[in-house]
Amino acid sequence: MKTTVAQFSIGAEGCLMRVDAGMPAGEALELAANLAEGIQLLSERLYDAVNDNSEIVHLSELRSIGFLGEVVSALSRSVYRAAKESAK
Repeated sequence: MKTTVAQFSIGAEGCLMRVDAGMPAGEALELAANLAEGIQLLSERLYDAVNDNSEIVHLSELRSIGFLGEVVSALSRSVYRAAKESAK
């Protein structure tokens, strides 16, 4: 199975990035899983920084979590759409 096109953007300005059609779905899902793990690890680090160490959390760290979530969503949606199309 291959991916379908999925676009995403952060903010109101059109398409920032996209997943192209025709990529192996397994690779897209593996990348999505790796990025999701990165979100989890970054979230844990931020939690520890704020609650255990009273460190400063930078806005760029928080925005990174949102961006990575958008990428994971686009990759997952792309594979989902491909699976739905192939089931027809």
